[in-house]
Amino acid sequence: MRVRKASLTDRATRVRSRLTRFAVVSGMAAALAAGSVVAAAPASAHPTCPSGYHCQFFLLLGSSRNAEFNSDPNFSDDHFGNGAVVNNNSWAASNSTTSDYESHYYDGFNPYVGGPGFLFCINPHNGANVPVSLRDRASSLLLRHTTSVHCLA
Repeated sequence: MRVRKASLTDRATRVRSRLTRFAVVSGMAAALAAGSVVAAAPASAHPTCPSGYHCQFFLLLGSSRNAEFNSDPNFSDDHFGNGAVVNNNSWAASNSTTSDYESHYYDGFNPYVGGPGFLFCINPHNGANVPVSLRDRASSLLLRHTTSVHCLA
């Protein structure tokens, strides 16, 4: 039985395949390393949220936003830059407070400390994309001094 030698094209194809795999694995390793560096960086409020304000974003951080300087018991009369109503319509939030207030978001109007409907909070000088289960639910904002509540960011 005669063993056929691999043709030049077969060898070239194998080499190309190995190089492609190597490039993909290298790219994935670089992305993981970069992700580790990004994850280790300190959190901060989103740059489009003005200093002193608490912002809600239509989609993810950096998308069309609404900014509140104080607590807002009812988002139904607020609009994002794109014209959409803020009430039950935000996917991200950022806190650019200058007074170290936490941003506490509620499902329902006229929130009060210890009241029903608490969804999530954002610590001072931080921002976060809201988990899917909490998106499109915030109806009001209550600013609070530092609390023991675990916030998203």
